[in-house]
Amino acid sequence: ITVSPSEAIIIPRRKKDDPDNTTPKSYPMTSKQIVKRIGHIMQRAKMKNVNPLAKARVPIVKLFDPVSGFNVDICINNTLGRYNTALLRKYTLIDPRMRQLGLLIKYWAKRRRINEPYKGTLSSYAYILLVIFYLQRVEPPVLPCLQRLYNGVEDSPEVPEHLVGGCNVYYDKTFVQFPSTRRNHHPLGMLVLGFFHYFAYEFPYDDKVVSIARGRLLDKAEKDWQTPEELLHDA
Repeated sequence: ITVSPSEAIIIPRRKKDDPDNTTPKSYPMTSKQIVKRIGHIMQRAKMKNVNPLAKARVPIVKLFDPVSGFNVDICINNTLGRYNTALLRKYTLIDPRMRQLGLLIKYWAKRRRINEPYKGTLSSYAYILLVIFYLQRVEPPVLPCLQRLYNGVEDSPEVPEHLVGGCNVYYDKTFVQFPSTRRNHHPLGMLVLGFFHYFAYEFPYDDKVVSIARGRLLDKAEKDWQTPEELLHDA
């Protein structure tokens, strides 16, 4: 949800210097206050397991929709999140196996109870990044690195910058699929096995991190990740 200044929810308060304490004054609500308000609204709407996490780094409301059967996270004014969502959607449109593998890995992580970052494990979003990275590096690749493409040309000097909050959110929206000679035809089951094998036996956990923006492994020093606490914070 994006709340613009003109649409900001307000809360009535009283002026401190009002002798009668009767003159109302309204103030814009903070993201934390909005999250709490949404939590109350969702409870009245009969949503289940409503949990406003107002003190989280990005305040969200977690809930379960009994009609659709979906677990839902609602956050406020997370502008970068909107661009990240658009990027993930583009990857799902390139090859349906990306969505299928992503759902399988998320289900596996949920069943193993290792998808709760506030308990020291990875988020669902982080697992999707691992899926995309694996599909970028498998041979032949299932997915390209969209952030390094411009009109389908990899590492073009014309790759633009679109900065939002100091981050470059550009990706190539024109890419459709690889040429038939470069296309990966592995069945989903082979990709599932390959994913687990890579991250169980091949991934260099000691000194590398994944980057779907560059489509390759990065040194931890490049990301300035030096301690387990920093790794957990950025995950």
